[in-house]
Amino acid sequence: MTFRAFHCRRGFTLVELSIVLGFIAILIGGIWAYMGTARSKEKVAQAVQDIILTIDNVRAAYGGQAGIAGGMQSVMPYLVQARALPADTLSSVSSTCGSSTGSFAVGPWGNTAGDGCGSFRICNWNSGSTTKCNVNDATSDLFFGIEFTQLDYGPCAELATGLSPAQTPGLTDIYINGNGAAASGKTIPLALTVAQGWCKTAGSNTVDFIYRLRPTSY
Repeated sequence: MTFRAFHCRRGFTLVELSIVLGFIAILIGGIWAYMGTARSKEKVAQAVQDIILTIDNVRAAYGGQAGIAGGMQSVMPYLVQARALPADTLSSVSSTCGSSTGSFAVGPWGNTAGDGCGSFRICNWNSGSTTKCNVNDATSDLFFGIEFTQLDYGPCAELATGLSPAQTPGLTDIYINGNGAAASGKTIPLALTVAQGWCKTAGSNTVDFIYRLRPTSY
């Protein structure tokens, strides 16, 4: 009886081990994918909050002026000095954007651009002729752009469809890689299918939200 009881005990066969390991791999893969999606949505939510905070601060900082002038190399240092940008966007690294040197801002996705202007940008916006934030712009405009650069395909589409005029008054246009909603006859908030068509699956993407300096006029 003792011999039979011992003999009946056997290890896993290779087939059984393969099935178990395969199941574990699928489970780990699913958990990893879920965590990646959750992290992406968290960063998009943070970016939306940064935009909401920035809108009022920019309007307050330029409230007594006729408009916003100078492009990023003038606007960004001014807003940093005025403490108009969310604390989580401020970089402690000194960068050079055009002819200006100072601390610029980064979005939730970090900053790998080599132009020194950061990945979270605010600029004057010449509505009708501008398609992205310029480093230097001599015009004085009553519109400003809030720009995120270096976005992958997923965050690009999610962020571009995450804001509406009702949520952030004064939102007049959205640009994705130079494609404007107003110029293309698209309504805001953008439909997900539109955003997905404008966001590049390979390479980095740029999304701009265009706001009136004074939300209830012109």
